[in-house]
Amino acid sequence: MGTARTPGVHSDWADVLISTGDFAVVRTRVVDHAVEMDPARYLDVWRSHNRLCVQAGEDAVATLIRELGVYLDREHIDTIEVAYRKQAWTARRAHGPA
Repeated sequence: MGTARTPGVHSDWADVLISTGDFAVVRTRVVDHAVEMDPARYLDVWRSHNRLCVQAGEDAVATLIRELGVYLDREHIDTIEVAYRKQAWTARRAHGPA
């Protein structure tokens, strides 16, 4: 059995799953969709983004959110459409019963 790749932020998860040797067939499904939200919810989504807080620092993220809130208020933006990409993987075990 080979060595599994260490996944990163932009990993091809199908390749990562296959690299473990545990899976023979991996199928990926990608669905793009959008969600409309009001400014309060939009800012909460930014607050909950842990990876951003870790990489940029909590103070920088707090400043970004504060400035974004001021901008949304100043421009009278009532609705923000947020694009999302969802990905799912289905895998068949390489060994044993299917």
